[in-house]
Amino acid sequence: MSIRVGFSSDPEEIPGLAHFLEHMLFLGTQKYPKEAEYSDWLAARGGNSNAYTDFEETNYFFSVAQDALEGTLDRFSQFFIAPLFTPNATDREMHAVGSEHAKNLQSDNWRMNQLDRNQSNPLHPFHKFGTGNVTTLSTTPASLGLNVRDQLLQFHETYYSANIMKLVILGRESLDELSSWVEMYFSQVRNHNASIPTFNGTHPLLPEHLQEQLFVVPIKDDFKLNLVFPLGKSMWPYYRSKPVDVVSYVLGHEGKGSLAAYLKQEGWITTLDAGIYSQGTDYSFMGVVMVLTEQGTGKVDEIMSSFLQFVELMKNSSLEEYYVELKKTRDLNFKFHEKVEPFDVVSDLSTALQIFPPKDVMTGSRLVWEWNETLIAEVLFKLKVENMRMVLVSKNFSANANLNEPIYGTEFFKLKINETQIETWNRVNDASSLALPQLNPYLPTDFNLKNSTFNLTTPVQLVNVPSGKVWHQLDTSFERPTANWPVKLKIA
Repeated sequence: MSIRVGFSSDPEEIPGLAHFLEHMLFLGTQKYPKEAEYSDWLAARGGNSNAYTDFEETNYFFSVAQDALEGTLDRFSQFFIAPLFTPNATDREMHAVGSEHAKNLQSDNWRMNQLDRNQSNPLHPFHKFGTGNVTTLSTTPASLGLNVRDQLLQFHETYYSANIMKLVILGRESLDELSSWVEMYFSQVRNHNASIPTFNGTHPLLPEHLQEQLFVVPIKDDFKLNLVFPLGKSMWPYYRSKPVDVVSYVLGHEGKGSLAAYLKQEGWITTLDAGIYSQGTDYSFMGVVMVLTEQGTGKVDEIMSSFLQFVELMKNSSLEEYYVELKKTRDLNFKFHEKVEPFDVVSDLSTALQIFPPKDVMTGSRLVWEWNETLIAEVLFKLKVENMRMVLVSKNFSANANLNEPIYGTEFFKLKINETQIETWNRVNDASSLALPQLNPYLPTDFNLKNSTFNLTTPVQLVNVPSGKVWHQLDTSFERPTANWPVKLKIA
């Protein structure tokens, strides 16, 4: 079950309320008041469950033995009809949320995520702290005279409305039987005609947040360079052409002549990844994340110059051939996609129902249908210093770190990117080997399975030399045109 509300709708006075509510729904309903009823039922029938609270969505999902599906749906549906939110459970689960937050305190991913939010527009809900802790869910509300249980009931009453819910059920039963169970168990979910929250035209990153450098002290001894570019609008409506995916495919390419290949050859980075960094109904950020070598930490100007030079190369070239290659690759991956756990299928599809029209729910996040040169040009136009937040991560910054993010205590300092830096970065450096990467000549077009005269039950040794051995076994049991290449290396 996906509900189109998340921590973006938390009251300012109670950060983490949506996440806290997610926890509370597992702890008893009017029809099944025993706190452990749902978890005990699943455990006795080979099942499990989970949930998550995101910026604009809360998602609940489970898996269970086939013969227990109907009984589980009965119990699951009551989450959205009549949860109890008992005072005892409320107090206890508040500390469970606090414990969940505590285990994240030493995670650089969580710390960086909250630092991004802390250093954003306070008038946009992107700035909020979504997990919650005992301070935000108990101490602060109490000081303001707020009853958190009452706030939970109000939040559930306001947003847990049938018109912004999407339900996916996967089972071996017929569609008619599955549909009848939905009507039987979920028809009592009330429809309050809730509105999907909107954010009044504000944006998470304003001009004062751009052309800026954050210098961050991590927990782990990492060296990273993160570049964040707000794109001005959500990319969800453009899922058929996926302009960010096309740009990222070229920008993150590792083939000969690519930006990543050049920076690795120079010894400055170990990895480069590009893509959607964060996205919501009214915004999206494109991100470029590079893991730097120790040598690379002293070559940031050269790395930035190479990056901007490569972006200019992309702007002045047609990327249509790369779109075609990306489309073919996505088509192949979808056609021969490995089987996914039902647990993940239902969660992913319920989220997809919130974003894509029904005909594209299975494919909307995976396939590319249309070449849109205009949108690609718009994305490339945004990849400039004036529209960028740079985040450098290294323990070397600890001596100058004079700021602390209040939730996780992340130490950092920040500086504006000055005109001298921009001039240095825009100066073409000696990166003459930079070029658009070569297209992949090995994309297959023939998917007929090979025949073999070998015994299919035993691997055949193809190479046996002092420097190594190669074995092969043809297996067409699953009729998939794929190959596995496990390699074991011994270093004397």
